[in-house]
Amino acid sequence: MLKLGTVFSGIGAVEHALERLNIPYEIQFACDNGERKLKAKYEEIEEITKGMNNSERNAYITQLYNQTGVNYVEQTYKANFQIPDERFFQDAKLLDGTEFCGNVDLFVGGSPCQSFSVMGKRKGLEEASIANIKKESIVVKVLKQRFGISGLNGY
Repeated sequence: MLKLGTVFSGIGAVEHALERLNIPYEIQFACDNGERKLKAKYEEIEEITKGMNNSERNAYITQLYNQTGVNYVEQTYKANFQIPDERFFQDAKLLDGTEFCGNVDLFVGGSPCQSFSVMGKRKGLEEASIANIKKESIVVKVLKQRFGISGLNGY
């Protein structure tokens, strides 16, 4: 069985594709903030969550995001796929992938598509929102897995 980890998970396009291809998989983790913006600075969150295990850190970060509104992307993802709450993360920048090292066969990061899509500004890597990918690479190094970016029409 394929062990899957995703960031910028959206509503689960990769998971859906695997199902359509009849490839059995198990979700190790998924991550999407539903385009909500944190009020706290990342540096402050990193400092506060130092020494926390992934579960504690995830609970704290989820609480911060819940103060900014509902994550409809998460609700939709969980309606489509079975995943425990503690395996759904809110922010790729704050995800510590250490516990998943060696437990993920396929790691997919579907970057925020607005930077590449014909419906977006099409500024690609120059756009500020794409900076998430740079932080995401930290997760990639920890996981020591393959990294795929979904192709989008127009880039």
